[in-house]
Amino acid sequence: MSRILPPRAHLHDLLPVRVGGLDSTRNWSTELSPGEQQRLALARLLTRQPRLAFLDEATSALDLGLEAMAYKALLRKRDDSSSEEAARGGMTLVSVGHRPSLLQFHTHVLSCETADGAGRGNGTGGRANIENERQHEAAQWVWQTVAEYRARTGL
Repeated sequence: MSRILPPRAHLHDLLPVRVGGLDSTRNWSTELSPGEQQRLALARLLTRQPRLAFLDEATSALDLGLEAMAYKALLRKRDDSSSEEAARGGMTLVSVGHRPSLLQFHTHVLSCETADGAGRGNGTGGRANIENERQHEAAQWVWQTVAEYRARTGL
């Protein structure tokens, strides 16, 4: 585990001792803090290396430094994949999040916007409420590069 996570993540030292080993079967939601759960999930991603990974608020309980370390490790693992993994396309990351800091680790953004151009979850930490059904029906999905998204939102 210590080769997968940076020492600052602290899981490699504490988790096995605290829960009786890495092969323990436990109710992890009561044993681990949200941040520890996220770090463990990220470690599993790094070891399993799936072709496609959906990360739903995967770093929301981590500080920005650990978030950056985690995403850099995922991207490095993707880019340094073996020839067999490269042949199958490596790992694609799809993140759902509200932190503008996530933008630096992605190439594109899919956002849901209302007819007036307001985003539903615009990356600023909060979600704009759609006030009525008419606005909801007028909402549309916008696929854009990170640069386009930054230009439109000012992030």
